[in-house]
Amino acid sequence: MKPIKELWKEKTSDIAILLGTGFSINEIDKWDKILEHDTLCMNNWVYHPTVVPKWNSLELKHYDFEIQKKRLEEKWDLGWSNVCYLLPSERASYISGAIGHPGEAKIYVYTHTKRGLHPKVDSRTKINADFDPDDGRLYKSYDSSVTTMIHLLYLMGYKYIILYGLDMKNGLYFWSNGGCGLTHCKTNKDHEGRDPNIPHNAAHIKDFIIDFNRRHMVPKKRKIFVGNKSTSLYPHLSLWKW
Repeated sequence: MKPIKELWKEKTSDIAILLGTGFSINEIDKWDKILEHDTLCMNNWVYHPTVVPKWNSLELKHYDFEIQKKRLEEKWDLGWSNVCYLLPSERASYISGAIGHPGEAKIYVYTHTKRGLHPKVDSRTKINADFDPDDGRLYKSYDSSVTTMIHLLYLMGYKYIILYGLDMKNGLYFWSNGGCGLTHCKTNKDHEGRDPNIPHNAAHIKDFIIDFNRRHMVPKKRKIFVGNKSTSLYPHLSLWKW
């Protein structure tokens, strides 16, 4: 396992693509353009039938560990052996068990500092990006790994960060209609037994992302964009046009 700072050596573009797993991933028709840049995907992206990213942030739970392990193994020689896996240090030993292939897997480990509580823990929580992103620490805000990855891409110096699949409008994933093989769920686990069209349990980070862009990106002549309009972040963030 390598420290996260070693990942800087893998940077090949001034544009980073952050891929969430929302249903709008199915709308993308510019994969040729997207894959020309540095792609970072979240969690269960291995379910995607065709697209292999450059980097994969993993924070597995007990309910998706074994399926993630099975899917990675079946796709290992289909490009997933070349993926760099980004793991939180306190759970790296556990999560790496799902990746397997010790000595071969490209694993990068980071330590994060937690800031703010998820609103479901404390309803008084005010969501913002009011912190110093250059104080030498990597932050996880409001119990969301997406906030950590956005801060990481900021620290890596990307001029533009383009977001896809961070819909936050509902509990649907790109695999919710099937066609992606074995998956651990059909809709967000927190939505089981509930209306899948209610906002995603991570919808609270919308205000963090908007504020992070305003406070920390724009003043440095950098910017966060959305890749399509099927997200609650639009029109608060500009639409990227290839």
